[in-house]
Amino acid sequence: MITSRQELEALLTSVQGFQNPRVELEQYMTPPRVAATILWVAHTNFDIYQKTVIDLGSGTGILAIGAGLLEAKRVIGVELDPESVAIAESNLKQFSLEQVVFINEDMFEIKNLNGDTVIMNPPFGVQSTKKDKEYLSKAFELAPNVYSLFNYHPGNVKFLERFSEKKGFQARVEGIIDYEIPRTFTFHKKNKKVIKAVLIKFWEN
Repeated sequence: MITSRQELEALLTSVQGFQNPRVELEQYMTPPRVAATILWVAHTNFDIYQKTVIDLGSGTGILAIGAGLLEAKRVIGVELDPESVAIAESNLKQFSLEQVVFINEDMFEIKNLNGDTVIMNPPFGVQSTKKDKEYLSKAFELAPNVYSLFNYHPGNVKFLERFSEKKGFQARVEGIIDYEIPRTFTFHKKNKKVIKAVLIKFWEN
């Protein structure tokens, strides 16, 4: 049994990232420290252990694998990009986590899927300004508890609170996280950039 966020982070450092990241999908590897923070908050809120967890836009699998390590009953990672799914399945082989599976599907077309908790690090809406809200709307359809990162600024938090209220969900800020983005695409001018991300829990009224 994992007993600390630091222990979880150490295990997640072996998870490999994208080989050919796609800019239109805003594919950035979730850093192990950030992934462990998201997961540990959900875990301490009793929303992972022995729960069915869905990771939307699971990428190379770090959040789904982390949920499995925290003894979720079942974990489903949903990812559109087949290359990312292949990497996620390769990453999964490092761990004895038979309850974790990855499916290569468009989340917006998926049916007959539901769980207890959605955990996700969606696109922040840089390439498509509505993408983060679209992910959140889909998450609300799949589970009564949702944990998600967003680009942080106070106005965005207020908007998300109003947005979720209209969907029948409450929202609570769980923390502000320094999110380090390494140079990934040709238009990046710096070796790394640190942005502020906000972790929010949403739960159904």
